[in-house]
Amino acid sequence: MDCVTVDLALAEVANVALKRISSGEERPGDVKIMLDDATLFINDLCETIPSGQLIPPALGLACELNISLYDALFVAAAVHHRATLFTADKELSSAARKACTVMLLE
Repeated sequence: MDCVTVDLALAEVANVALKRISSGEERPGDVKIMLDDATLFINDLCETIPSGQLIPPALGLACELNISLYDALFVAAAVHHRATLFTADKELSSAARKACTVMLLE
C-alpha cells in the first residue's frame, strides 16, 4: 500500500467537514461530496493502522515535538512506515519536519 493512515483519519476528515459547514465557508452539499471522496480514499486506498499500536512511539514524539498525542499518532505512522506525512496544519507541519518528511497541503 502506498497510503498509510491511523484509524482516527475518518473522524479527522469528518471533523474538518463539520468545521467547514459550521463556519459557512462552504455549502453543506459540497462538503458532503468532499467528505464522501475522502472517506472513499481512506477506505479503499489506505492501510489503516490501529491507533493503539502507535501510542508508545507517539507519546515519545508528542513530548519531543511538543505536539498533541492525537497529532503524534499520525507522525508516528509516517515515521514507522518511512512515509511522507500529508497535512494542512501549518504548526504540525513545522514540528513534524524534525521526525519525518512532510508535505503541507494548502
